[in-house]
Amino acid sequence: MNDAFAWCVIALLLVCLAGCFLLYGEGEQGLPEGGAELDGRPVQAWLDDLGSEDRATVHEAMEALGTMGPTNEDAVPELTKALHDADPMVRAGAARALGRIGPAARPALPALESATEAGLGRDVREALEARSRIEGVGRRGESSSSAAESH
Repeated sequence: MNDAFAWCVIALLLVCLAGCFLLYGEGEQGLPEGGAELDGRPVQAWLDDLGSEDRATVHEAMEALGTMGPTNEDAVPELTKALHDADPMVRAGAARALGRIGPAARPALPALESATEAGLGRDVREALEARSRIEGVGRRGESSSSAAESH
């Protein structure tokens, strides 16, 4: 009878251990399937919003992307790709976000250089400000648009 009880306890412990392993163990860590996220939405969704006809949606997307910081470095590849978008608002928003990420966005510098040479207006101002922030010479405490407008 003692042996049966011991085997039941062992079996129960193994079941509990297996349950813990399934619950806490080897779950997929890292990026969600859709890429990097910001405020519970994929970064790509914010970038898509920049191309909206609705000015409020564009403004909200610019503000959200402007809140990015060093912890959002997982978004750098998507944002770098967005620097080549046909829409200047998408390029400006991507540049703003890269600038907010700072030195962790260093891999985006060649694309920012290209965007600076090819763009006009706001997207160029945002790209220039982003380069400054990434290289560590940006103005601390200012929003990228207000800093860019002072140039």
